[in-house]
Amino acid sequence: MQFAITYRRRPNITDEETRRLLRIFMAWTPPPGVELLAHYHFARGGGGIVILEAEAASALFEAMTAFDTIIEYDAEPVLNVIDAVAIKMDIDAWVSSLGTKSRN
Repeated sequence: MQFAITYRRRPNITDEETRRLLRIFMAWTPPPGVELLAHYHFARGGGGIVILEAEAASALFEAMTAFDTIIEYDAEPVLNVIDAVAIKMDIDAWVSSLGTKSRN
């Protein structure tokens, strides 16, 4: 399953904690069951977004845990927009076939 993970530094972290975070990041590799697809840092600083594929919740948890004392996360499952539109259209057609009001 693919996830978009936005992250930001926790408030009030020290310069030493920031240096520690960089050391951890430079040594980190994705655990088994996690494939990093994209990683972007926000131009304003202080955070970014990661797109990854995780085979299991435990793999996602392992990937994020190395940083969680310094970084806060929001993880959201995502899918390709073409797939999402096709699913939405199929569900809307099914609901319409039942003769019920639209779900707008």
